[in-house]
Amino acid sequence: MKELYGMRKLAGRLGLAREAAAVLRGEADAELPGVSEEVRREKGVEVHTVAVLNEEGSRLLGKPRGSYITCTMNREEEEQPVASVLSREIRRLLPPPADAPLLLVGLGNRLAAPDSLGPAVIDRSFATNHAFLNGGDLPGWSRVCTFVPGVLGLTGIETCKSVSGLCSRLRPAAVIAVDALAAAEFSRVGRTVQLSDGGIRPGSGVLIMIIRCLHPWRRRSRP
Repeated sequence: MKELYGMRKLAGRLGLAREAAAVLRGEADAELPGVSEEVRREKGVEVHTVAVLNEEGSRLLGKPRGSYITCTMNREEEEQPVASVLSREIRRLLPPPADAPLLLVGLGNRLAAPDSLGPAVIDRSFATNHAFLNGGDLPGWSRVCTFVPGVLGLTGIETCKSVSGLCSRLRPAAVIAVDALAAAEFSRVGRTVQLSDGGIRPGSGVLIMIIRCLHPWRRRSRP
């Protein structure tokens, strides 16, 4: 983690809240106002929770208020214990059970390998809402809908608009959005999952780069 301490200006761009917090704390391990952290181990999984408590913490970390739970597992760990830890943490973030479906949204571009996690998760998920609507009896199962909105460059539709439009008709109990994040440390690739109730901004990093590239060109082209 020491190699990250010189990246304070980039803290708000880091996808993982625990990495952003580590960069801001620095080698002195300074306390961050408006931010709390807790670390524990469960079934071989390190569970690191960063809580953004107020607007000061939000501005400092560059993330909305909420909980950011990073689960890191060893590559040799068995899948079942890891899955049980992840499912328990997800349930803690969800609202109480309601007579409405959960909406799973797979964000990203399935044609680009680094950005295809969201669609890949949906491909391995079970949509059950139609069975419940048709009177099916599925004890132990939840009402689930799945949706892959694609990306703006392929659909011409902003992801937030397509998802919000679907939610206005479906009225889900909660939306679980799955997306790929960039990690500052290579060792996290393939072994780290971040869960959050703070929301997500699909494609925000790409959008920032596009705006910065186009803005000077637009100003020069004006008469």
